[in-house]
Amino acid sequence: MLLDSFLLAVLIPAYPLPPSQEIPDPVRISAMQEFTNPYKCSRNITGYMNGLGARDIFRKPDSEIETDLHHVYSDLWILSMNVGYSCHIAQDPPGNDKSSNKSEILKTHIGDTSSGYLMSYYSYNSLRAQISQEPVSRESIRKLPEYTELSKSGIQNSEEKLAFNLLDLTLMLQENSILDAEKLLKSVLQKSSESSISPHIRAAALLQAYYLYDYAGENERALGYLEDAVSVLDSPFYTYTRALISHKAARAFEEEHNYKKAMYYAEIYLHTMGSIPSQSRNYLQALIEFSDYCLLEGKTDTAFMVLRRAEGLAQSASSDRHTAAIAYMKLGSVYAINERFGDARIYTEKGCSILRTEKEDPPKELTDCEIGLLDIYIRGHNGEAAQNLAKKLKVRIPDMTESQKNLYYRKAAAIEAGHRNYRDAYEILRHVVIAGENRENVPAAGKKQLKDSLDSSPSSGNRDIGNVVSYLNESYLFYPAAISFLIFLMLCLVLIIVSNRYLSLKKKIARLNIDQDTSNAAPDKRAFLSYITELRMDYIPQQNYTRKNPRPLVLDEKLIICFSVPGFAGLSVSRGSKYASQIMQIFFQAMKLRFPADLLFQLSDTEFITVQKINSEKVISETMEHFFHLLEEVLDEIRMEFSVTAGIINYPLLMNDPYRLPSEKILEVILTALSGAQEIRKATGNNAWVKIRPKSATISDFEGDARQKTIDGIIKKEIHVINSEPGFIIDWRRLDEENKY
Repeated sequence: MLLDSFLLAVLIPAYPLPPSQEIPDPVRISAMQEFTNPYKCSRNITGYMNGLGARDIFRKPDSEIETDLHHVYSDLWILSMNVGYSCHIAQDPPGNDKSSNKSEILKTHIGDTSSGYLMSYYSYNSLRAQISQEPVSRESIRKLPEYTELSKSGIQNSEEKLAFNLLDLTLMLQENSILDAEKLLKSVLQKSSESSISPHIRAAALLQAYYLYDYAGENERALGYLEDAVSVLDSPFYTYTRALISHKAARAFEEEHNYKKAMYYAEIYLHTMGSIPSQSRNYLQALIEFSDYCLLEGKTDTAFMVLRRAEGLAQSASSDRHTAAIAYMKLGSVYAINERFGDARIYTEKGCSILRTEKEDPPKELTDCEIGLLDIYIRGHNGEAAQNLAKKLKVRIPDMTESQKNLYYRKAAAIEAGHRNYRDAYEILRHVVIAGENRENVPAAGKKQLKDSLDSSPSSGNRDIGNVVSYLNESYLFYPAAISFLIFLMLCLVLIIVSNRYLSLKKKIARLNIDQDTSNAAPDKRAFLSYITELRMDYIPQQNYTRKNPRPLVLDEKLIICFSVPGFAGLSVSRGSKYASQIMQIFFQAMKLRFPADLLFQLSDTEFITVQKINSEKVISETMEHFFHLLEEVLDEIRMEFSVTAGIINYPLLMNDPYRLPSEKILEVILTALSGAQEIRKATGNNAWVKIRPKSATISDFEGDARQKTIDGIIKKEIHVINSEPGFIIDWRRLDEENKY
């Protein structure tokens, strides 16, 4: 059985320090830092020991008094060295020689102490180091002098006994001695649950239980122990150890396709690695892993936000180039999901160029990256680049994995279909069909099955040419010439009609002197959600904060206003949506000329959003009056009378961890405010606006139905509300019952 030996070595707890008041605080604090941040432990204990070394501790004493001092200082030095040794084991991966160097130094001085505890402490750490370096058997470990020393030491402390039992348990698991391990585990779990036992001892026992029952195939039981191990360490004293178990939990839940929990535990690991400067590489990898879980859970905007943070870290000189390339590749794929193919191409090509410089020829990630780039070329209608890249990839087919072959054949078929070579496209897709048949005939083996990464793979061998044509149609690559020509004629007719209507409209509003360039239409809902995602990035915990570059606790607040002109719905029906859209474009042009709008986003024919830098309630009131006046002026010029409503929020909506509130939730809250304004308009007939802001809230206050939670917060007076009619009381309870925007 393969065990994560490095993780086990970290989690088998350090030998508890003796309950002596003579141990200096720096040593006690450093020992605790094995669980919070072993990198700090190593740095702090080294500084402390440099001070001790100045006393020439191990020189031969000249007097009886010096003899007493000699024992005191030599024991203190050996204790401090043991603490440093323990933390080096925790922070260094297998194969690193820092721990062995510490061991050699301790060996030369361990005979200068008469303390049985210090001898046992050294023996325990030495065994931990050897178990973490390479797989060893119980028999070989028991022959080591350190094991003999520890077993003969007559351990009295209950925590020390449990620590020794955990060493034995680790060896049993490595040898697959399941029955012996389960018997010992039951005893260890029972003893570790006592109130006098430290949480890290309990967590180590629970982790061993996870490994045992995971190997036995009892997945649900194993995951329960793993979650318990994380929750036991929910304390500032165990952040590093808790993060490592959380990392294990994230991967375990990902294997079970429980991506929500994978995200939860990955975020714990992410925050801890982000707080340790020397862990920049692991932090970058943690960002990439977290983004993968977000995508699997359907949280595309959160994945994009996290990958933008990874991009910033990847650009630093200290970053690992291979990991940086993966970050660029992942970011390119998310841009492609959002159909921003220009950005997708830039980042994916950047990742590919880095991977091509690696010695391995070619690395698996390069093939993944280039297949992703091939997809971007196809979807971005760059046929020539797609065809050239497909030819380069074709020679690598023998070295591709089944997943890569499947994806390559689909993209290659799409290219042929784009050139109307449908028979060639079908012949290529037959490779996918054959691969699907072969997979169905392979019997399942092993305790766990790998998750199927071949999306949309055929479920049977009966897929015929009709299915292939259907696939090509779904890819928007198979349009018969006759249908294309008919669509072109219809578009021409529509354009002529719209042009005539728009020319008439231009005459009516000529004296407004508005630039009516509509070539750059206002962004849509997706663009707004993407913009909010960009804002949220500023709040993700970053590394290496300095006085010159502190983390911004509160960034410039922005005002997000969603306007609605309900009459446009009727206008779209009676006069056509194109006509209504043209009038909406005039609104935008008028705002650009007469109103300080930072950004504009059109949600529909009746609603659009503007983002402003306003944070005073008095200024908000005055601004809204000016805006309503501007809209009325435009409407008067085209002889239309429509009322206008607006919903307003401040961003960030949450002051604590605002990056955790998804963009879609923010939009729901804005639309809830808009529905309140519409109630005022119905009752008064006047233009109306409503602004809402939580007095204090967390992400949990908006989980689930964000509209429902917002209304509940208003009713409970946990959300502050102001509106254009101070004396008007909105019946939020009725809106709650209707539950619609």
